[in-house]
Amino acid sequence: MNGTLSLVDAAEREWDAVVIGAGPAGCLAARGIAERNRSVLLVESKAFPRPKVCGGCLNENSLSTLREAGAMPYIDDLGPVPLTGFCLAAGGRNATLSLPGGVAVSRAAMDAALARAAVDSGAEFLPETTAAVGDVSEDCRSIRLESHGESRDVSARIVVAATGLSGRSLSRLEGFQSEEEADSRIGVEATISEFPAFYGPGVIFMAVASGGYVGLTRVEDGRLNVAAAVDAAAMRGAGGPAAACRQILEDVGFPYAKGMPEAEWRGTMKLTRRTARRAGERLFLVGDAAGYVEPFTGEGMAWALAGGSTVVPFVEKGLVDWRPDLAREWEQHYTRLIQNRQWMCRCLAQGLRRSWLVRTAVPALARMPWLARPIITRLNRDANKSRGESAAARLSTSSRIEAPH
Repeated sequence: MNGTLSLVDAAEREWDAVVIGAGPAGCLAARGIAERNRSVLLVESKAFPRPKVCGGCLNENSLSTLREAGAMPYIDDLGPVPLTGFCLAAGGRNATLSLPGGVAVSRAAMDAALARAAVDSGAEFLPETTAAVGDVSEDCRSIRLESHGESRDVSARIVVAATGLSGRSLSRLEGFQSEEEADSRIGVEATISEFPAFYGPGVIFMAVASGGYVGLTRVEDGRLNVAAAVDAAAMRGAGGPAAACRQILEDVGFPYAKGMPEAEWRGTMKLTRRTARRAGERLFLVGDAAGYVEPFTGEGMAWALAGGSTVVPFVEKGLVDWRPDLAREWEQHYTRLIQNRQWMCRCLAQGLRRSWLVRTAVPALARMPWLARPIITRLNRDANKSRGESAAARLSTSSRIEAPH
């Protein structure tokens, strides 16, 4: 990929911004900053392309953000699968609901495409490199980079941390460690090639049982993406992620996919986490690093993309004239844009834990699918437009940025 440089080359330059993490939030942030003719280093700990634990669903909210960022052509080139339906099953019953839009695409392909979008806009990409955010000195923050046993220090006037659930890059900084909720579930994921024809393209299949829930979606290469949120005790009792997912599928009456035991399974730490601070001096947190709630049909991706896109004008303002109020303004903006939307997913996640409630709801939805319309509409609604903000207003290069109302 053009735009990829070495650790030594990165250390020899002074950067306007260093973005840590090349997931959706980090890539969109790097692209937006680079488009403003700022020098940007995008750092990623893994080699690309790399898989991630994710359902691979982009809802209409996500697609709107990608269009506004000019990155949608990169996703279109992958041949994503249009999503038209959502099949929810529990207790041997199922209900199929219509979706207003969205696509399914593997995270490995999508993240690589968005990294290309950032590089095409002028960002430099440094994969297979870990980063640890250090202190502020004068008008820069230090970052320690390590790759293949070699380490270098670089400095940036602004750091954007899109470091995912672990937050290891922020471990040296007081107040930026994330705390998991005790009853949070663990995320697991695999992509399989051998599966029943029942799992056709264009539909999100979700099986809900007492031990967790499993989502199954066909992605752009024809394979089946299996992503689940499972109770840790249930997974240990079943003997691993494949067996735990099989139990949930059998409980609801969905067919078992024979390719699951041999698949390469990946897992996460506990999903629902809180972060006390989302900004500091010359530092902004976006994506999962800013806090995460057990998601529902693509909402996690929408939060990441929205955060990565809308942090750009805050970074620009900080580069022109850093002031402490910017950290507070980002905290307020994040709360209005994302945290206030997470309450619905929190409520849905709690509802999914009550198997009796889901078993009651599914037959009702099968008879009256319109009951789910308000929830589906809210989950897919563009959060930025719902506040009456235009893309031009959010990305304005004006000398003053206020927390959105």
